[in-house]
Formats: sequence, C-alpha cells, structure tokens
Amino acid sequence: MNTETYDDIFSAALSLSPSSKVMLAEHLLKSLDDDKQEEIEKIWSDEAERRVEQIEQGEIKTINKDEVFQQLNLKRKQ
Repeated sequence: MNTETYDDIFSAALSLSPSSKVMLAEHLLKSLDDDKQEEIEKIWSDEAERRVEQIEQGEIKTINKDEVFQQLNLKRKQ
C-alpha cells in the first residue's frame, strides 16, 4: 500500500464517529490474530463466569467503587 492510500484511509477513519472508530479498531485488532483473540476471549469469559459464581455463592466479597478509590488514594499517599 502506498503512503497516499494509507493517508486517505487514516483520514477517513479519523472522520468516523467515536462508536464507528471503536468498531473499526475492534475489527482491525481481531484481523491480526483471530485464533489467538478467540482463545483470549474464551479465557476472559470463563474467568468472568467463575467470578460471578463466587459472588453468588458468597465465596468472595465485593467492594463498591467508592471504597476501592479510597483505598487507592490511601496507598498513593504512603
């Protein structure tokens, strides 16, 4: 691909709406390594399901966002 074509495509991409840019970025990333991406998505999906199950069974305690940020701020000050 020559530089002019790349520049045209890049300019067109920049003119997209934010949601269209996200969709384009996702498709481009997925095209780089589709097999690996499917494996990564499966691993994250399994992890999310495991965490939801742990929460529902009371195995782990959730923390609201305000408490998380408060703890982070305290750690930064140390």
